[in-house]
Amino acid sequence: KRDSVVLTCSNCDTAWQASGSGLEQVSFQTVRTTLANPYYLPYWRLYVTSTGVEMNSFADFMRRTNQPKVIQPHWEEKTLCFWIPAFKIRPDLFLRISSELTINQIDFDLTDEIPRDRIHPVTLPKDEALQSLKIALATTTMTKKDLFPRLPEMRINLLDAQLSFLPYDDSMHQEMVQPDMNSSLNKKMLEFGRYL
Repeated sequence: KRDSVVLTCSNCDTAWQASGSGLEQVSFQTVRTTLANPYYLPYWRLYVTSTGVEMNSFADFMRRTNQPKVIQPHWEEKTLCFWIPAFKIRPDLFLRISSELTINQIDFDLTDEIPRDRIHPVTLPKDEALQSLKIALATTTMTKKDLFPRLPEMRINLLDAQLSFLPYDDSMHQEMVQPDMNSSLNKKMLEFGRYL
């Protein structure tokens, strides 16, 4: 698509973005699906640690944001990964989607192939996704008065970034649904986001 900041090639299964010196290859993965006619939305998976507000694992994130879930032992070794929409959409929806995916951390079945089906264009560059991390963190926390004053001292360190294509069922008239997340998204809001 003309408004996409990432170019994909389904022949050689690669993805590319513009850089100062030409094209730079983008690491990506696609979530496998059994949907008959999926529509793929792109997300940036940003693997990070932080100082100031120290978070070195997914368990640290769950404690810092005071989520009502029992911390699992293996979360202590799991790198914190934020899921950030790689498409522009209304801010409240952007933060809701990011929160749902980041908190739930589903272990999807992944492949290294570009989807052969319909893909929504990547309209949010990785650098802009990185800039949204503190806001995404603030949105997920249950104890805002504890975390908010400490956000200015927080420094986020990016370890790795991957583009992920997540399948949605868009067989309904107005909504598309991500079956693994049981999460829905209004189609008109998604299309409107391309003009933001």
